[in-house]
Amino acid sequence: MPPYVPRVAIITGAAQGIGLSIAQQLAKDGIDVAVNDLPAKSAQIDEVVNAIKATGRKAIAVPADVTSEEQVQKMVETTARELGSVDIVRLFVSHLLSSRFLTSI
Repeated sequence: MPPYVPRVAIITGAAQGIGLSIAQQLAKDGIDVAVNDLPAKSAQIDEVVNAIKATGRKAIAVPADVTSEEQVQKMVETTARELGSVDIVRLFVSHLLSSRFLTSI
C-alpha cells in the first residue's frame, strides 16, 4: 500500500496575514487549497484563489464564519465535494472565540 500523502487543505483566515502565507506555502508544496475567511472578505478570498490557481494548483473559495458550526460543516462538505477530500485543516482566527465554541470543537 502506498504511503498516505495529503492532497487538500482548508486554511481559515487565509485572506491576509499568516493564513495567506500558509495557503500560499501549501500550494507551493503541492497541496490543493480551500481558502476561507469571513464572507465580508470575499473579494480578498477570490484574489487568493486566483493566485493559487495561477500556480497550477486547485483552489476554491469557502467563505464562512468559523464561529458558526453550520457554516463550518458546509465549508468542509463543499471542500470534500469539490476537491475530493479534506486532509489538512489549519485554523487561524484573528478574533477571540467564545469558550463555549472552543470546548465544542
